[in-house]
Amino acid sequence: MSSTKKIKSAKYVALVDCNNFYVSCERVFNPQLKNKPVVVLSNNDGCVIARSAEAKALDIGMAVPAFKIQQQIRQHQIKVYSSNYALYGDMSARVMAVLELYSPQVEIYSIDEAFLDLSWLDYDELYRYGQKIRQKIATWLGIPVSIGIATTKTLAKVSSRLAKNSQDGIYVFPPTAKAGDLILQKVEVEDIWGVGKQLSKWLRVRLINNALSLKQTPEYVLQPKMGVLGIRLLRELSGVVAIPLESIPQPKQSTCVSRSFRYPATTIGEMKQAIATYAIKLGEKLRQQQQNATTLTVFIQSDRFQANFYSNSITLSLPVASNLTPTLINCAFRGLIAIYHSQYAYKKAGIIAQGLTPESVVQGNLFVKELPPQAKKLMQTIDRLNAALGQNTITFAVAKLKSPEIKQTKVSPRYTTCWQELPIVKAHSTKAHR
Repeated sequence: MSSTKKIKSAKYVALVDCNNFYVSCERVFNPQLKNKPVVVLSNNDGCVIARSAEAKALDIGMAVPAFKIQQQIRQHQIKVYSSNYALYGDMSARVMAVLELYSPQVEIYSIDEAFLDLSWLDYDELYRYGQKIRQKIATWLGIPVSIGIATTKTLAKVSSRLAKNSQDGIYVFPPTAKAGDLILQKVEVEDIWGVGKQLSKWLRVRLINNALSLKQTPEYVLQPKMGVLGIRLLRELSGVVAIPLESIPQPKQSTCVSRSFRYPATTIGEMKQAIATYAIKLGEKLRQQQQNATTLTVFIQSDRFQANFYSNSITLSLPVASNLTPTLINCAFRGLIAIYHSQYAYKKAGIIAQGLTPESVVQGNLFVKELPPQAKKLMQTIDRLNAALGQNTITFAVAKLKSPEIKQTKVSPRYTTCWQELPIVKAHSTKAHR
């Protein structure tokens, strides 16, 4: 008879985190990037937003402006890519689809992270199950992931950080309080989920320097500063579930579409084109979310590094809550005209949809003529065609005018979402010699 004592079952949750996700997506379709320093840049190739482990080892910082590291790029032959959100979004959806095979409840936390309910497993089964998940994602998608497993989401976050530094990419939080406290003592207070920069300063002044000291802090000390968040954090660090899984995402309260321009926009025509482009994208997002907007905020700003900096915004109410693109464009144009001044060259603009309501519930307006049912069907048809044939295959004429260009000089192909950019495999045949 085995002397190994089986640890009593508890409810467990796993955090699956894709490693250096944007870089990993680029490497899937370009294996030559493996083991080489790689960085991905933000919109307009401005700042570093993703780094490979090799780039981190060269002290390439997160959010550092690209122009400041040009010498390092040349010296170390760092591979640089513009952000390719079409590719990253699709790869993320594929990762989440795989995770749904391994758990009945999956909470998508971000584009590269998800929590999984593993409550039916015993402690001694968790590691092997994590291995299966990790191997499946690697085999099917080529994306490396780290998996942290614990009894609460906060401890799973801690475990996920430890998993990134482990050889096999998996870490299961210890089941006993004594062993767990030894781990928490090594976790800096800044690295705890939900503790930001300012809060960590407040905690360190009170000699709360790590996760263990935070766990041992009385609730009455934290509540005036952190409120409900502090109480939940204490309980989660103690292994008590205070932040449950949410497999059904909470409805969004607002949705924003904005972009910085590669070159300044100097005319109202260019600004209208940009605002129309954002309104079209905003309409697509709202329809995907099955929501309507009740108000729109339009904002514009010039180059903040110039002496005559100008920034302004305006919020307008829609007569009837809507996600129809023509309605959004017309409303956004009224906002733009109200705040636009011709003496400025603009570097950024955007639209925020607020007061979002379910698409299925619309409060009518006695003084506004209702749009015909065909308008909604038209939007649905355009969305389907663009999804099948490629983004902006069908769009509105105002968005086809010359626009302030977005800089993407090093963008990779949209391998998985565009027929024209599918990877091409060439086979070479060799003739047998007799």
